[in-house]
Amino acid sequence: MAWAVGSGGDLRQGNPGHDSEASRSHPEHHTFLVTSERDFARDRGASLLDQGRLADALEGLQALSLEDPSDESTHLLYAEAIQLAHRDASRPGGEACRCGSGRPYRGCCLGRQRRALRHFGDRQTLYRLRDHLLDYFLDNPNFEPTRDLALEAWFGEGGSSFEDDPTELADDARVLAPFAYEWACTNLPVHWNGERDDCLLGCFAGNPSEPAALTKRAGAWLDHGLYGLWQCSAPEAAPGVWLTDLLTGIHRYVSIPPEQIEALAPWVVLGGQLLPVDGVWRTGGVLLVMSPKEANVVASSIRDLWPEVVEEADHLHGRRRRTDRKRVTPALGSAAAAELTSPLVGMAMPGIKQSLEEARSCPPKLRNSEGEPLMFITARIKVRDARPLRLAMSDHPDFIEGADCGVIWLGCEMTRVEAETLRAAALAYAAERGEALVEEEGPQRYERGHLRFRGRTLVAEVNSEARLDNLLELLRRFGADPEPISTKRTDPQAMLERERIRHQESKAGRRSGAGDHPESGTDDLPTEGELCPEAMLAWQRAWLDEPIPALGDLSPRRAAEEAESRVDLEALLRQLEYTSARRGALAGLDVAAIRAELGMSPASL
Repeated sequence: MAWAVGSGGDLRQGNPGHDSEASRSHPEHHTFLVTSERDFARDRGASLLDQGRLADALEGLQALSLEDPSDESTHLLYAEAIQLAHRDASRPGGEACRCGSGRPYRGCCLGRQRRALRHFGDRQTLYRLRDHLLDYFLDNPNFEPTRDLALEAWFGEGGSSFEDDPTELADDARVLAPFAYEWACTNLPVHWNGERDDCLLGCFAGNPSEPAALTKRAGAWLDHGLYGLWQCSAPEAAPGVWLTDLLTGIHRYVSIPPEQIEALAPWVVLGGQLLPVDGVWRTGGVLLVMSPKEANVVASSIRDLWPEVVEEADHLHGRRRRTDRKRVTPALGSAAAAELTSPLVGMAMPGIKQSLEEARSCPPKLRNSEGEPLMFITARIKVRDARPLRLAMSDHPDFIEGADCGVIWLGCEMTRVEAETLRAAALAYAAERGEALVEEEGPQRYERGHLRFRGRTLVAEVNSEARLDNLLELLRRFGADPEPISTKRTDPQAMLERERIRHQESKAGRRSGAGDHPESGTDDLPTEGELCPEAMLAWQRAWLDEPIPALGDLSPRRAAEEAESRVDLEALLRQLEYTSARRGALAGLDVAAIRAELGMSPASL
């Protein structure tokens, strides 16, 4: 649809102010003129920006954005203008205004620029609209089946009992019930007639008894709202932030309230809907906060549904069936991509929430350096004779004398990253104590266990059942005739599960914030307090040349040189930066330096 802007006037092509017979008799020609008028108004906004007339540009671009929020070219210009106004807000008011009027800034354009900034950040209109929608939804008994369906989708089969007895839902669910209703406004039918506007938002927008200003805004929400997996590279409002949908590549400059943005980390992904209110793109109330790794899994699942959705659309429109379903991929950044993907993400939101909660509630599988399930074991083993056994161990490459007159049972070699990180940490520790570090020659190896002799009894400390079995087999080969006397086991996995349950119980009655969810997919990243700065730096340097399974066993340096691997490397760097920020370790982990070393700035992709 084409929209008229302004009051007409001369254009670069033709004169739409002149109502000619041709334009009255040919609708196609009229559309061309109106479209040209939009183009002219947009070009004028760009020209005003170039001239420094920022306040004039903002007023025109804001009007264009209000009429068609999905116009990409206008959106880019409006985003540029509002960011310039934000930077200008710190300018001294006594300086000459940039517009060229010769007057002081405070007496010229400052007031209009501040009004534009207030308009950009003001969410009160959205809150009023949402409150009216919820009242409209809850007060109408005809919408009860849709309300029940919304609560069941988000909170399970018992969710629909919330309306009769709110105490039957958990505290978090009672707090989040309005957000389930907001989700239902655009995703669930109310009349089940198959029409596009058969949703609460469509009913509200077409209801003449509701305030006209709000129904108009509801119509814009219905027409332009976009669900997606919105990634934010730098969550710092200035005054808005750029979000990019991982599925479609669509960009939006968005006004996000402080309560949503304050706990976000770089490259966070927000699953949810963006909606335009009075020409400004804003976040809705339902947002699922994801790490880059979590979001990539969700995005892959959504993409797997594309062929079926396109095939169904072809069937409804009578088009021929496609022979190669794998090639059904919408063009990035296109309206077709948004039209295909937004409903999919919208309907999938409750399922995504449930999948994230299940994944995060499962404690990580604890394993030792050889991939065996972790179990702390202290075993007392009776042997035939300790002296020949110690001699046999001294001749075996997997056993060395320990500092406490015990025997250390060695395991697999450390990787370069592990060895250099450990060496740097040991050097820093020794320097702090004023001691000299005695470095061992040869490859560094993990310890499989620690052995102490007490007469004819061997006390063995290992960290898996498999290692205990392997030790007993070695002792038999040495002719020691081992006989276990007693075994004490401590299961760290069970300890972790108990701690998780205790943590969940302590959170009962408290709503989780944007930054309160557990991490996932960060097993290889040192946490804050684990490594000193010297060790962290050694880890960074060695990691560049370490084979990484997620990169097909290429090192990051090699992956950066191969075009096909750079996308996987970028995903890995984003997860690294996200996790390091959430764990408060940015002072030690310099992801920018890693990117510079690899030539992997985000803009290079």
